[in-house]
Amino acid sequence: MKEAMFQPIMERFVKRCTVWSERFMSHAAKEVLVKSVLQALSTHCMGVFKMTQSFCDKYEKLIRDFWWGDENGHWKVHWMPWDRMIRTKRGGGIGFKDMSLFNQALLAKQAWRLIHRPDCLCARILKSKYYPHGDLVDMVFASDASPVWRGIEHGLDLLKAGLVWRIGNGRKVNIQRDNWILRDEGLKPATFIRRSRLRWVNQLMQPDGSGWNKELIHQVFYPFDAEAICSIKLPAFDAEDTLAWHYEKSGNFTVGSAYRLAYSIKYEACLSASRSTNNANDRSIWDIIWKAKVPEKIKIFGWRVATNTLPTKKNKWKRTLEVHSTCNICGNDEEDEFHAVVSCTKSKALRNEMRGIWDLPSEKLFGYTGVDWLQNLLLPCNSETRSKVLLLLWRCWFLRDDCVHNKGKEFIGRSVLFLQQLEIELISCSTTSDTMNGKGVCRQTPQILAGEGHSLVLPGSGATVVADSVHWTAPPAGTVKLNSDASFFSSSGNSYVGAVARDHKGAVIFSLSKRTDCCSSVEEAEARALLAGLQALSVIYRGPLIAETDCSVLACELQPGSICRSAWFPALCDIKMEFLKFQAVQIAHSKRIRNKLAHGLAAHARMARICRWWRKSLMI
Repeated sequence: MKEAMFQPIMERFVKRCTVWSERFMSHAAKEVLVKSVLQALSTHCMGVFKMTQSFCDKYEKLIRDFWWGDENGHWKVHWMPWDRMIRTKRGGGIGFKDMSLFNQALLAKQAWRLIHRPDCLCARILKSKYYPHGDLVDMVFASDASPVWRGIEHGLDLLKAGLVWRIGNGRKVNIQRDNWILRDEGLKPATFIRRSRLRWVNQLMQPDGSGWNKELIHQVFYPFDAEAICSIKLPAFDAEDTLAWHYEKSGNFTVGSAYRLAYSIKYEACLSASRSTNNANDRSIWDIIWKAKVPEKIKIFGWRVATNTLPTKKNKWKRTLEVHSTCNICGNDEEDEFHAVVSCTKSKALRNEMRGIWDLPSEKLFGYTGVDWLQNLLLPCNSETRSKVLLLLWRCWFLRDDCVHNKGKEFIGRSVLFLQQLEIELISCSTTSDTMNGKGVCRQTPQILAGEGHSLVLPGSGATVVADSVHWTAPPAGTVKLNSDASFFSSSGNSYVGAVARDHKGAVIFSLSKRTDCCSSVEEAEARALLAGLQALSVIYRGPLIAETDCSVLACELQPGSICRSAWFPALCDIKMEFLKFQAVQIAHSKRIRNKLAHGLAAHARMARICRWWRKSLMI
């Protein structure tokens, strides 16, 4: 489509900027307006059409001009290039969006909807017109397609880079063409070691479907591919292969993860080079600044100090805006960020006054240690001291501006009182925020009803697990409730599970405590815990069942009608097959406090490190 078609968006942009009094806004206010309003004005059109590159460039220029500001109709200096500003805050940028990449990510969402919801009216119409006998992923687009369809094509290019198959029976997945190996890079196998007629993934499995044919895999693939393939877990039952989004644990597409993927593809080489040559890209300094408990405008000031983008004499001199770079206040040295807020006489005077009131770092830490001086200053400090240092540096810059632009009318004593009052207000706001969030308000002691508290004795182990019937709710009569929990260690992948089934009277039908296979995440461990409980319970009971877990993600994945796309796809498929053994199954999520008994059994498995199975354990 031609750029003129999107002119109304530009007009709305200019109208918004004209209404706002930009001159009196802090950079924090501008950041909010850019991210929540200006970048959102074009979202609807970007989700339907592919924008021209010239439109995206002009749109980004308007954002840059608004961010850096203007004075008397003249745009101010842009102290940082746009490709650095669009980095994430953890990567040294401010988090603005590359509009062309954002456009592609939004269009990829439309392509995902056609795959995720093939039965909706829009998907059926487009399929009947453009790919009646094939799949969208394998589609070859015509050159004379409509603008909407061309937009979907643009989004599909990005979507293909992040799609991955969850292997069920392997009949739909092509070995060489499709993404199906679960790893950070290279979702396809490199190539075969020797010639092979193998085409589909199911040809790499045992004939009885019991697992991978490891001998065959090591014969035809290189070792690094063979190990990655054999590490993929398979469902115990026959399940259909499912397309998922590789860059989300849930397997569902999100625009945010798609944008990050597009950004990494476009800027990966530049980012790698900058990380290896510039210490300022160390994530620790950005985490320190953006997590500090100070107002947002002071965080942005700290970011500008760390990125060397303040309008100092030295920076102006580099751009031929000044004839020299010497500090106008003290005349002792070049005025860069460090000199302006640390070593200048005005800054030293304020710091010496505040040292008698605040607990500041030693003067040795305020020394210049290179371009990463701010990181070296803040890193040894605790959270409270970091906030005070940032407040102090920000006020030092205010004094510098006052001397340069307002003839130095601000007194040191007034700045001391201002910082003290600001600290009191920040503490008050923090306390109010914690109260509204319910943190540390009042803790209610639960009422323990006589006769309801009891323990579960584990036969042969000498261990006792405190039961949770004070909080646990019994199922209806004639129904059994199964509670499960897992103990997961991310460093090793070791997982220990516990499960207990009780009837409507609270009597234990069975309990289980054992170690399970290594898992990739805590959600997979929780799924394995529920699966172990279902497998054990189905041996002695097939009636109505309520399966209760304290993992909300797992409970959502198992709701009726949901499609399993997550990384723990095999366990979810097996759980759904186990559900079929019972008359009726209801999946429920409960708070952890209602799941203490299963949690105790998982902890017991971690300590005992052996499998234990008890049937009708005594409740006393």
